[in-house]
Amino acid sequence: MFVSCVATKEGIAVNAPRVEAISCWPRHSVEWKLAVYLAIWWHFMCELLTSTCQTVLEVRLFLETMEQRVEGESIRIASEELSQEFKTLMNTDDLNSLNHLQHLILGRLQDSNAVLSHFNEFSEHCFAAVSGDLSRNTRLLNSMKSDLDYIFQKIRSMKSRILATYPDAFPDESTSEVLDRRPDLEIPR
Repeated sequence: MFVSCVATKEGIAVNAPRVEAISCWPRHSVEWKLAVYLAIWWHFMCELLTSTCQTVLEVRLFLETMEQRVEGESIRIASEELSQEFKTLMNTDDLNSLNHLQHLILGRLQDSNAVLSHFNEFSEHCFAAVSGDLSRNTRLLNSMKSDLDYIFQKIRSMKSRILATYPDAFPDESTSEVLDRRPDLEIPR
């Protein structure tokens, strides 16, 4: 016969063989009594084994938690020793001067940040005040450009008609060069 103890989520399960042969013997026979005593003994042993398995699991859980505590403690001790070693590598005066310099730089950066935020607010206010005039002047310049393009186109066409009708109306050097001498503002130089 083999008895095994298995840990499950619900608790401990004890696997034991059952005594199935009791029903085949007469009720008051020696075999029947022996089988009943064996079943009772078996039941007692299974309960004992179950409690033993629970105790073993409790001991195992206790040992695992102790291992974790010891491991955590050793990590903490090692980190403290390492930090102490780092402290001995650096001069405290140097660290204090670095700390002071960092605070000075932090103060300057905060002041610069405040100045820049005020400048951004001022710029936003000024842009809001000027944006209407800027858009109106932009529209005015665009309409002036289209008007001037139309005027120069008409001048070119009139000049070409005059040249066709009167070839000697303009000197020779003006006909050899480009008729429109305006700089092209839309092509970057």
